[in-house]
Amino acid sequence: MNKVSQALIAAGGKGTRLLPETNPSGSKVLIEHNGKTLFEYLIDSLMEGGVQRFIVSTGYHTDRKIREIVRRKKIEAIVMPISECGSFKWIPYYVQDILDERFMLVCGHQPLDPQFVGEMLDASENSGYVASAYQGDLYKLERAAKMRIFYSFQEKRIELGKGRFDPKKLSAKFFIDSPYILTKDIVSEFSDNNDEGEYSSYILKRWTNGELVSVVKSPTPPEFDYDEEFDRTIESLE
Repeated sequence: MNKVSQALIAAGGKGTRLLPETNPSGSKVLIEHNGKTLFEYLIDSLMEGGVQRFIVSTGYHTDRKIREIVRRKKIEAIVMPISECGSFKWIPYYVQDILDERFMLVCGHQPLDPQFVGEMLDASENSGYVASAYQGDLYKLERAAKMRIFYSFQEKRIELGKGRFDPKKLSAKFFIDSPYILTKDIVSEFSDNNDEGEYSSYILKRWTNGELVSVVKSPTPPEFDYDEEFDRTIESLE
């Protein structure tokens, strides 16, 4: 398999669940830390990790600023305003005509570790699908509680266990979330089903059908919706 080199960045979230003092611009991707937006932190880590080309979906409230950042950084990117799609999970459907057959999907307000990005891209050479893993006892709050797929951890990859998930044992488990490396056929299946589920369930379906799947542990927090989750993100940047 060829290594994935394209990232689709969802950069239109308004962050309505954050306090106004946390999100004064009304956009999660444009929240600043030490004079740098979260979107810029993400772009820098993706480029350092090996991503070469970008598609950035914006909202009309973020489009102008995102375009300015893209021009300043001189990256190869297509910037597209997509409004009222309901969820970042639907964004691949709206841009599928310009997606590679395999691509990385990531939230624009989630800074990543460059080495982790590189590990995901390396994994894509051997596995058709790649997901990110997060330790349940660190991030169990709202996000971990809604995730449905948990795995036992082994080194930097996840051993895909066949046992049933027991929510009472969350502290000893990991949940998977974005970033993902997906295929266009998953996007088609997701839209055909008009699904509101998680891409993780589609990845698990492929694994149970015998396809190669990798899950790589992230050293940084999952994307955030609430202030407590945002605080963890900022701590990871210090």
